[in-house]
Amino acid sequence: MDFSVRIITNGVTAFSHLMGKTGLENEWWMDKKLNTARETGISTMRLFCEIRSGIRGVPSFLNDLSSYAVDGGCVPLRDRTGHIFGYAIASGNEHQYDHEVVVRAIARFLGAEIPSLI
Repeated sequence: MDFSVRIITNGVTAFSHLMGKTGLENEWWMDKKLNTARETGISTMRLFCEIRSGIRGVPSFLNDLSSYAVDGGCVPLRDRTGHIFGYAIASGNEHQYDHEVVVRAIARFLGAEIPSLI
């Protein structure tokens, strides 16, 4: 599986890696996912699911598809008080897999087990 990952903390890219055949297009997708998560304060997968199920309407900012994307793969990182201090992002596969990569990495870091989305 080829994918790109980026971790942002306190507004700065703390880690970024492009694996295999990924490149500038994946950087672009991660930027779009990041913009969407910053705009909403929720993961891009949650936004995707809420729009698809009718819980939430399509936000007007999504009219700008050159800057935003409703695809899984970007998760806000929160401290114990709920304050967002960063984002973990993946790109390179179907959006469900991108989201799964991020969530599994976070769960592993926290020593937690989670069910699979896929």
